[in-house]
Amino acid sequence: MDRSSPEGSSPLESGGPFFSLLRASRLLGASGDRGMARVALAAVALAWLPLLLLAPLSRGGGQLLTDFAVHARLLLSIPIFLIAENLLTGLCNGVIEPLRARAGIEQEHLESVLRAGARRWNSAAAELTCLAAAVLLGQANLWMVPIGPLQFRLAARPVSAALLWYGLISLPLFYFLLLRSFWRWAVWVQILWRSSRLPMRLLATHPDRCCGLGILAIPSDCFALVFLAFSINVSGTWATQIIHHGVPFTSFATALAALGVVALAIGLGPLLAFSDRILRAKLQARAQYGLLARDYMEQFHQRWVVEARREDLLGTGDIQSLADIGNAFEVIGQVRLMPFDRRSAAIAAGAVLLPMIPLLLTEVPLREIASKLVATIL
Repeated sequence: MDRSSPEGSSPLESGGPFFSLLRASRLLGASGDRGMARVALAAVALAWLPLLLLAPLSRGGGQLLTDFAVHARLLLSIPIFLIAENLLTGLCNGVIEPLRARAGIEQEHLESVLRAGARRWNSAAAELTCLAAAVLLGQANLWMVPIGPLQFRLAARPVSAALLWYGLISLPLFYFLLLRSFWRWAVWVQILWRSSRLPMRLLATHPDRCCGLGILAIPSDCFALVFLAFSINVSGTWATQIIHHGVPFTSFATALAALGVVALAIGLGPLLAFSDRILRAKLQARAQYGLLARDYMEQFHQRWVVEARREDLLGTGDIQSLADIGNAFEVIGQVRLMPFDRRSAAIAAGAVLLPMIPLLLTEVPLREIASKLVATIL
């Protein structure tokens, strides 16, 4: 990308070696915003179909086909990672223009932050690092089993064509997309942090109740898709342990709670960088509008109560202006210090919990859940 991209342009683009490879293969158009569904189908065909064909012909291949995590990763998580990344790029760019509008006299500094973020967003070194880590994780996941904290031993698995394909192609693709998604989110978090340190023009009377910064939560809502894909993978792993090894779902309660906390912290926590700016804007606006309200109330009281000029009362705009000042003061009082609301928190938590519903049904039958819901409603 050109480092001197003009002000007002979209600095974050779907690029890097991975997207260059997709464009070279004609799976994506030149702009990178079309054909993502085609890419997702191609990824599934590359990662999952060969396993389906090779496993019946391979010694020990049935173990792969009965592992729910394998199908969860390859059929669901991989396509979601691809779709989420494409959406995230567009939504982050949609937030950048409002950031520019808030930056005021620090426009040049903000553009410097955005250019640095754009370089990291499509960094070839970062993608190669993700790829190397993905290959190592794929091999470790395939051949090593944990026996204690930071201790592993070789798994007693027969070498087969299906297992080799899974370890060399399928698993690395899953881990590469996972790590790449978190890398790009880390870049966006850095952009947010550095932007939050710049002087900003915030309006405490903005109807979003967070000084006009509510739009910053939109990329976080999208990033919940990444946690959805990751949670689907975790759900598949736990399903295998529950169904094939008789492990109760309740034994994963602590891990599930921790995963939910991590999703909230990573997805919404970075937005807290703007909390101090929102607090300052709120306190300043309360003081300013407090003085305005006092002056207006004194004049209103003098005209309509003390002087009792009631003949002009009908049709006057003074009463509506009084109500407007009251509404503005009420909005200021409702300003949240966090530029997100309960809806965003529910989206992040729901992304983690949704894939766990089938596992919950292994503990509590659907009929029992439905009967309790009906009894609660009635």
